Amino acid sequence: MLILFTGFRMNASSWPMFLLRTLSGAEMAPASAFKKSYFQPGMKLEAVDRKNPYLICPATVGEVRGQEIFVMFDGWRGAFDYWCPFDSRDIFPVGWCTLTKHSLQPPGNFCEEKIILFASYTLLYFKA
Repeated sequence: MLILFTGFRMNASSWPMFLLRTLSGAEMAPASAFKKSYFQPGMKLEAVDRKNPYLICPATVGEVRGQEIFVMFDGWRGAFDYWCPFDSRDIFPVGWCTLTKHSLQPPGNFCEEKIILFASYTLLYFKA
């Protein structure tokens, strides 16, 4: 089954011609560019909570296995943690929420004072 991207306004039979025109003369990124993970355990990131996908939370890379990383949410039990590909659309660099004005959830089990410190850390880290 052919699945066209959102916003494609022609019928499915014109897809091959569309691709030919769009890709003609374009420089393609080599497949090797998508195969290397530079993640290491302990690195911080911002990640989508898959149980509540509208939330993005601070997280830590817990483990790396080949092309996958284990995302551990800071301050929460392991029930929320998950494995994902290193190029997943569910993970972002620290500061991404600030840059895009998306709300970053505070780490779990944090008192108000620690949340303020975390927010300051995120802003300082992103500006550095």
